[in-house]
Amino acid sequence: MSAGKLTWGRRDWLGLMVLFLSSIAADVIGALLAVKGILPMGSVAAWVYGGWALGAFLGVRVAVRGRSGTVQASLLLAAGAYVLIWLVGLTVFGTAAFAHHGLGITLAVVAGALLGAVLGQGRRHRKKKPVRRGRQYRGTI
Repeated sequence: MSAGKLTWGRRDWLGLMVLFLSSIAADVIGALLAVKGILPMGSVAAWVYGGWALGAFLGVRVAVRGRSGTVQASLLLAAGAYVLIWLVGLTVFGTAAFAHHGLGITLAVVAGALLGAVLGQGRRHRKKKPVRRGRQYRGTI
């Protein structure tokens, strides 16, 4: 699948999967903590926003590793996640309304994706200089 110069490759799909699964795992942990009374009910929304931001961050880090154009790739991944969130919401709940924390989740996903892009691809590898072995270089060390 492509969007202009950007194409959805294997790492993009893997990043989207990491984003979605880690966000759902954070939501499940938050629900369990709320049921046990460890997480106050007033903090559940903040927990959900943090979980989606963390998921977006992790997904973007997986997707942009070893690639140039990280901001464009992260925004493409955030758009894919946004579509996936709406599709799951409509599938699970039948009707989904943007008023129910929609803006917060959207901002959390975009912020996590941009943070992952700003931090970049990680450590860049240096190219090794070629070893010069020839007659003119012997004995110069």
